[in-house]
Amino acid sequence: MSWQIQLLEERALAARSAAWWWKMHGCNQLADGGDFVALTKHINGGTNGLADRQARWERAKKAIAGAAWLQSYDNESQAGWAC
Repeated sequence: MSWQIQLLEERALAARSAAWWWKMHGCNQLADGGDFVALTKHINGGTNGLADRQARWERAKKAIAGAAWLQSYDNESQAGWAC
């Protein structure tokens, strides 16, 4: 049994287990609604770490927007639309 727990230390399996937990506990609805307080309480039972979670989400949104812009630019360049 302990070897199975150690498998969760591998990135891919750690991510899959987190995604499974997220889905099984209905976190998407709270996240999609943008209610970080309710989501934090749902996951942690309280608001411990809320400020850090909000700061990380803001950074992630900027990174995602930047990646989306870059992908859009690359697609336009390949199609001959770049300036």
